[in-house]
Amino acid sequence: MTASRATLIELVQRYLDGLLDPYVTLLEVHKLMYFMQEAGEPLLLKCDEPFMGHMQRTSDMFSIIEGHHISGYDDGGDVPDKQLTLVPSG
Repeated sequence: MTASRATLIELVQRYLDGLLDPYVTLLEVHKLMYFMQEAGEPLLLKCDEPFMGHMQRTSDMFSIIEGHHISGYDDGGDVPDKQLTLVPSG
């Protein structure tokens, strides 16, 4: 587990706690990753121009943590309203 992945999972958990929802959308996670990168985390992600919330080069991170820490990413497609949930045991 890298520091970036741990930070992302913690941010998603805090975001979900604030919303009181069981899931977060891919668009919301992309925006959290954008803020992580702007805060100095070296994610090496590229933003769409103008930034509409979609980050490029995120599939590697999601593929690694899918099934272990998040669920729902590998359900097909990279659509912004895809629902992701945190795996409780992760």
